[in-house]
Amino acid sequence: MSTILKLIDHIEFKFGQSYDKQNLEMPKWMFEMHYKFTQTDVTPANVLLFILKIVVNRSDVFKPFAILWIRPILQISVLQFGEDKGIHYFLRDICILILKWGVVVKDTAEDRAVATAFMTLLLKNTPHADAQVVRANLTIVRLLVELWKGKFNFPKRHILSMISSDVMHQQLTGLHILSIFVINGFPLYDKEQDQGLSEFKFYETLLNCFNGKKAVYCALSELCGLALQEISKGVDFDM
Repeated sequence: MSTILKLIDHIEFKFGQSYDKQNLEMPKWMFEMHYKFTQTDVTPANVLLFILKIVVNRSDVFKPFAILWIRPILQISVLQFGEDKGIHYFLRDICILILKWGVVVKDTAEDRAVATAFMTLLLKNTPHADAQVVRANLTIVRLLVELWKGKFNFPKRHILSMISSDVMHQQLTGLHILSIFVINGFPLYDKEQDQGLSEFKFYETLLNCFNGKKAVYCALSELCGLALQEISKGVDFDM
């Protein structure tokens, strides 16, 4: 890895100024790497992850072409990190990369689906028994929601499954995630996007959180307060 990174640094130093960044024409070495990276059916998983690690470690070199890299990065992240193993260091690095680039996915059906899948992966892995870890995870979620607002669908079913859990840190995390979305203008219940999810069942799930645990009471009260605040601004929550 270190040898390749040094080679990239040398190439960037010698030829970086000649790249046609305005027209998004990647240099030949990067184009070949990108081609391998997008051939997920034939490129071995370890090679995909190795390339992804290179991008993470030299984010400034790849930043001018971020719009070309963002979709395959999200696709491979979902493909390789699909299991519930928490937001581990690699997934965290990818999130930081995206935030550092400040790149917004294109407003197409395919990009929306990929962004939704990545956000779902992130939300499913946000809960943790350690409160400090959860706070760090929620910060990443909040920043990505703010960056991608309107570019992905709200994966509400997964959040409701957290809130329905008997494990308190799962419930708390789900309520905090809902608050993040409400703050960013997402409705608590959306008749169009939440088709197949009963409105009655949705609010019943929230009411069931009143289970005598003070921390859950506080989180749910905050969520209700945010919802009422948004309603006062004219946002329709269908409540």
